[in-house]
Amino acid sequence: MVNNKFCMECGTQLDRKMDEHLTLLYCPTCRRQVYQDPKVATCTLIANEDGEVLLAMRALEPGLGKWALPGGYINRGEIVEEAAIREVREETGLTCEITELIGVYSLKDIPPILIVYRGQIKSGKITPSSETPEVEFFFHANLPPLSFPRDENIIGKAFLPA
Repeated sequence: MVNNKFCMECGTQLDRKMDEHLTLLYCPTCRRQVYQDPKVATCTLIANEDGEVLLAMRALEPGLGKWALPGGYINRGEIVEEAAIREVREETGLTCEITELIGVYSLKDIPPILIVYRGQIKSGKITPSSETPEVEFFFHANLPPLSFPRDENIIGKAFLPA
């Protein structure tokens, strides 16, 4: 049985069911699979004129005290690019424009799907927030400890020579 997971239709506690190497939730009363949508997040890679990448220190889990590309979850009904711009503004105080889609990333058994953009600063000054108490630029060769392992790969790929 799955703890604290109940069918939205009948309230029955859900069971786990294996299907082609995936664990799915199943309602024994309604006799149907219960789908859980993955979260969708976005982040933006912004580099300054010296080639340093903008990172924010996280004040929340996951990754408390480590650094990440500015980003977060997309709200229901929000346009993805607008969410990326909003997250940069909320976490860094900077207004940016989106210039390119870098990629879409997902990992097995990790719910968030990550949509990564490249952005360019339009205005503002670095202003940390309660969620990101420090915001700084770093050279790729001298990155601080990162909250999310895939960030290093994203940053590395973004700075590879074309």
